[in-house]
Amino acid sequence: MIYYKIIPDKRLIIEYFEGILTLDEILKFVRCIKMDKNFDTSFNSLIDLSDMEMEVSAKEVEKYVNYLKKNKSLMGNRKLAMITKTPEHVVIATLYKLLGKDLPLNIKVFSTFEAAIRWLGVFRFNYDDYSKIINGF
Repeated sequence: MIYYKIIPDKRLIIEYFEGILTLDEILKFVRCIKMDKNFDTSFNSLIDLSDMEMEVSAKEVEKYVNYLKKNKSLMGNRKLAMITKTPEHVVIATLYKLLGKDLPLNIKVFSTFEAAIRWLGVFRFNYDDYSKIINGF
């Protein structure tokens, strides 16, 4: 399952992944978030993969990146901070970063919320604020 919250005053999108992740679910999520009236392609994203099980292959990551390249309305110059917990998460996130190097995205992989949020440049937003959002999902 993928949950999200858009925080317009922080110009931030929080994406929280839990359970088993598949390419179909990612594509369904992308189509859904695009329809949200608060969605803005210039907002940075904090993507938390730490409670997720991977069922996405390298081939599927490549398919997803190609999908994004063909759907420019989903793109904007922005940062994506990916929080990972396992070596599998790091591998998939790093592969996404490498395959997506031609996308207008600056992708970086982190192991902690604090490092990710600092890199995104979001001020006056701490782990307690984040936990309230995540627990609300």
